[in-house]
Amino acid sequence: MSLETPTSLPQALASSLRRLAHAIHTIYWAQRSTSRLSPTQRKILGLLSSRREGLGVVDVAREIGITAATASDSVRALTSKELVSRQRSTNDRRGVTITLTETGKQLLKQLDQLPDPLLITCNALPTTEQAALYRVAIKMIRGLEEEGVLPASRMCVRCKFFDPFRYAGTQLPHRCQRADVQFAEDELRTDCSIFEAGDPAAQSAL
Repeated sequence: MSLETPTSLPQALASSLRRLAHAIHTIYWAQRSTSRLSPTQRKILGLLSSRREGLGVVDVAREIGITAATASDSVRALTSKELVSRQRSTNDRRGVTITLTETGKQLLKQLDQLPDPLLITCNALPTTEQAALYRVAIKMIRGLEEEGVLPASRMCVRCKFFDPFRYAGTQLPHRCQRADVQFAEDELRTDCSIFEAGDPAAQSAL
């Protein structure tokens, strides 16, 4: 009996990440049995929780990476459950802004209190491994965004206010020019409310 021919490291890594993605999807479906939400509806509620000003249906679709039709169907379902409200946009009379209702906010709080196997597993890792994994995850998310696989996020490394390694060699190497604060590697944000897209060439160099 002989061992199978080993795959390349990138292939092995991609296979491992697909398995993790499957686990995450399974967790979302497990939450569905509790909240009666589809994974897409759950993602929309999570997205709206970070957008106090609300979003249009097209914006929701772009942020999550789904079609406008799917977003519209999901928003309609959430509206019928009184988890989100639809209001005329103040910027566009023809547009509609979607925001969380108090019922939606309460449901999110309940979901956040559910056991999260992925969070438990991350907590079990040494702090150094958590930080290294987070850094790699940010790089991979950014790479997938550049390939057009993921919609563009509001992460630090895409922001024009991000001043990387301004204080290299310290525990707080990075600086946010807009907030005027220093922060550590493990404090890099993947979704920041004060984000503004930076110059694409500078992002590629970074």
